[in-house]
Amino acid sequence: METITITVGSFRLNFDSAWKIFWAVAKSYNPHTSRMAWFDRKQGRHSPSPKECDAAGLPGWEEYGRIYGGRRKVVVGEEDYVFIYT
Repeated sequence: METITITVGSFRLNFDSAWKIFWAVAKSYNPHTSRMAWFDRKQGRHSPSPKECDAAGLPGWEEYGRIYGGRRKVVVGEEDYVFIYT
């Protein structure tokens, strides 16, 4: 899976601002993309949360994104927000 890292300097991110940055990047690569999985380190949230994917040594949300067609991972900030998409 290709990883795209976006640094934002001193800009204070929240999930919504990170989402907008991610979505602009994702659409530039694939205008018909869909989000598969995401992680919000600051809030300790992620989606989806399948337990059966944890066996691969990756967090369940990340393995789910990979298994179900995620082709790129976008890391926004200092790994505060991660999105996987098709």
